[in-house]
Amino acid sequence: MGEGITSGIEEKSCENYYFIGCSLPGRCGRQNSGLGKLCCKCLERELIMEERGYIVSKCEKRLCLATYNIWNSDEGMPFRAECIAKEIQKINPDILCLQEVKDKTMAYELADKLEMSCYFISYGNDEGGICLLSAYPIIEKEDWMYVNAQYAAIQYNLKTLGIVNTHLPWDSVIKREKYISKIVSRLAEKNCDYVFVLGDFNSGNDSDVFRMLK
Repeated sequence: MGEGITSGIEEKSCENYYFIGCSLPGRCGRQNSGLGKLCCKCLERELIMEERGYIVSKCEKRLCLATYNIWNSDEGMPFRAECIAKEIQKINPDILCLQEVKDKTMAYELADKLEMSCYFISYGNDEGGICLLSAYPIIEKEDWMYVNAQYAAIQYNLKTLGIVNTHLPWDSVIKREKYISKIVSRLAEKNCDYVFVLGDFNSGNDSDVFRMLK
């Protein structure tokens, strides 16, 4: 991650609800990331934040979720694409959310390397799209691009995990707040054991966007 980039990992009180993501507004030209590891046995949060956004769990059995904005640019390609894949392989996530993925081809090539299921949605312009990858079965998919997001239900053991991958606008506070409010409302309609919101929020830790997620 670039210097000054932070990641947010919080638990919404009294609910099985988590968010993981980058919280730096604007484009930095580097991969922005957040990573969380949760106890697989009970999915209770045992997270310790470290300076660069890496999370350490006290439990040997853990579910690893990660999110990266991989910066859709031809700069450094194809070498940079290989570096991205190697970095993700080191983390070995169970669930991975990506933003600014160049296209569907790149998404599925990465999924093949990681041996994960892939769900890609285009932004609808020439700036790529968002992608959700999972090592566990994806049992439901929904396009929420009207709020710059995608939703997937993932079967994890006997639990259903609701996963949202979002890339909130960098250029409008009003849109960011409007989108995250609609995302939270849609999630309230879902029947999941646990819900995780990952992505590039383009918002500071003290923003209304983060407050809505807590």
